[in-house]
Amino acid sequence: MSESRNLEAAQDVHHKFEFYLLALTFTIAGFAIQTGKFSGNILGDFLEVSSWVILSISGVVGLWRIEYLPVAYRTYTYIQVRKQNIEYYKDEEEHNDSVDALRQEVAEHEFKLKEIEDTNRKKYRWQKIFFVSGLAALLLARLITQIVVPWCSR
Repeated sequence: MSESRNLEAAQDVHHKFEFYLLALTFTIAGFAIQTGKFSGNILGDFLEVSSWVILSISGVVGLWRIEYLPVAYRTYTYIQVRKQNIEYYKDEEEHNDSVDALRQEVAEHEFKLKEIEDTNRKKYRWQKIFFVSGLAALLLARLITQIVVPWCSR
């Protein structure tokens, strides 16, 4: 397999994982809300509702992050096209001003792309933190409701 095909395969798996995680987040949140029962235990009920909110926030952050993926790809493509133009015109003296302008555009867009990528990394980190926190809160709430509350009422 060539490097280009390996890269395409890696990107494909990465995109599928992003959408899977997003779908899983909303599925778990929806399932938790549908099956949620309040036991009267303050801690259990608080954790139950908190898990709904936290998982929903994780899903919204994931949507927000995925919203900017096309922007990053368009910016990357813009940079690649401009770099090809620079290579094509760099040896022709009558296009020196155009080449300089293209280099400036490339530099500006590379900075913009780096900002987008950094922001998306931060969003992904928060998405994971909220997802894991939401799952933990949900598990604790269900454990408290199913184990602690019946055990304490004996």
